Amino acid sequence: MRSQPMRGGLRPLRRFEPWVSHRGAIEVVHRQTRRRLPDRPTQSAEPPKDETNPAPALDPRRVHTVLAAIVEVYGGSRPVEQLRSAVSRTLYRQITLTPRTADGAHLRLVSMRSCRPTDRALEVSGRVQAGERNLAVVARFEAGDNGWQCVSFTFVGVGNANSRS
Repeated sequence: MRSQPMRGGLRPLRRFEPWVSHRGAIEVVHRQTRRRLPDRPTQSAEPPKDETNPAPALDPRRVHTVLAAIVEVYGGSRPVEQLRSAVSRTLYRQITLTPRTADGAHLRLVSMRSCRPTDRALEVSGRVQAGERNLAVVARFEAGDNGWQCVSFTFVGVGNANSRS
């Protein structure tokens, strides 16, 4: 069956059925070489769990509060000492060495999205409003002996002076 062109030069996709092996397993085979393609890893809704060392409970409001506090410290409207227990030692040292904004723009965390790659890690992205500009931030939180701490934080696309991880 040959596909006929549609308006705008688009044609409907060919019908695809995966090849079923003689064992009854569905295999995806490259159409031209007839070689079996590697299996794709399936995304699970639940992060992998570490049964030997379960992660402490995670409150999304706390993650938002810590992320907003880091943004406010960078903006100069909050003292860096307030982050001492919320971030790792390495990140705290890097934040204290990073200069604050001098242009007077008030930084405010507007929105946040999160992803759990593992049971003991949380990756967060957010949008920060800086006057008329919008900036992106990314952060990683990890569960440790003292609970959840931010271990990496970066302003995306602003330049190396603002990058902290």
